[in-house]
Amino acid sequence: MGPEAHAFRRDASAGWSTTQGTRVTVTYDPRDPQGTATVAGRGSWSPVLQSLALAAGCGMAALGFAVLLYFEIFGSG
Repeated sequence: MGPEAHAFRRDASAGWSTTQGTRVTVTYDPRDPQGTATVAGRGSWSPVLQSLALAAGCGMAALGFAVLLYFEIFGSG
């Protein structure tokens, strides 16, 4: 995609820092680029990293609850 301007629809997720003319990174479906383009934003994590972070957080919480349950059932000593 070249430097030509494209019309855009402002979404609430775009935030206050994105105005017309701001250079942004976008992700899109190559089969329908104008209908599926999404602003990735500065500093945003890729969807894979977001999913991994969520899974890691849920795994740590489950492990913590399992340890707590173990000590509740069998005691600390």
